[in-house]
Amino acid sequence: MTPEEMHPLKYSYDVLGEKCLERLDTISPPNPAEQLPRNRSRLIASTKPPVKRDLYALLRDHASEDETLGQLWDEVNTIPDWVDWDQIARGQDGKAYEYQQAISLCGSKEAGNRSIG
Repeated sequence: MTPEEMHPLKYSYDVLGEKCLERLDTISPPNPAEQLPRNRSRLIASTKPPVKRDLYALLRDHASEDETLGQLWDEVNTIPDWVDWDQIARGQDGKAYEYQQAISLCGSKEAGNRSIG
């Protein structure tokens, strides 16, 4: 894509994701400590560390109860038809081979270092 073609994309966003975040915020409001830094100064000091929300777990647990959440859940968990599993396997095999070589070299260096002195 050219810069001119990409420029309008800076002003676009995931509408479904935003709707789902709003719904999840209703189900489980965000902890004030998770707010933007500019809002943290308004917090009252607490002795308990804040518990972080698990948005994935919230989405998973409520996808069957809400049509919008269900739509996002389905999109996230549906593998597109264009995925080429053979190509993925080839890429994994190639990376495994590269890492095996690196690990072998590292192991031989460490073995050599242990025998010195």
